[in-house]
Amino acid sequence: MGILIDIIRGILGMGAAAEKDDFANIDPNDPVAYWRADHDIDQAERAGDIKVGYQKYGIKNAEHWDQVKASFYRRHGKTPEYSLGASTAGFWANLEDLAKGRDGGQFAYRMPQEYLEPVEGVWLDKLAIAKIRYELQGDAGLAQMGMDAGKLGRVEAGWNARMGGSADPTAAGMLGGLYHTYIHQARASLSR
Repeated sequence: MGILIDIIRGILGMGAAAEKDDFANIDPNDPVAYWRADHDIDQAERAGDIKVGYQKYGIKNAEHWDQVKASFYRRHGKTPEYSLGASTAGFWANLEDLAKGRDGGQFAYRMPQEYLEPVEGVWLDKLAIAKIRYELQGDAGLAQMGMDAGKLGRVEAGWNARMGGSADPTAAGMLGGLYHTYIHQARASLSR
């Protein structure tokens, strides 16, 4: 069986000696989960106990973490979801920190839940990807995502209402900044 896998990897240009993918305890189909693990491990290292971060995700040591990172890059590295996943993970980590507050919880902020719900099943990162796919490929780009121009317009209007002048100002600022980042990341990723 191993020889057959080596042959298939060779045909795909991955080489006979390509490493076996290892995702530890992180969902291999979720780039955001990978970036969240990266964030948590980084925070554990900054706190002086990287082993706590490793244990949370089933990572044995630094070498194993490098293998997991390489596996995620091989699987997702050329997708816009991988690029945007880092921003998404950072956004959710920041929301958690804001909810805890600073100075003993005195300056806590909780974003209204309705601002965090997808619009017609589309979260803000997917909206950015859809916008750039539409810009670059027209209707065919949207079709790749199971959307059409009408749905794109409705989803965009829904998210714009959360980022507009009558929205919660903190939520609008955070979501607007995130969307701006997503648009640039999606354009860079999809224009390659």
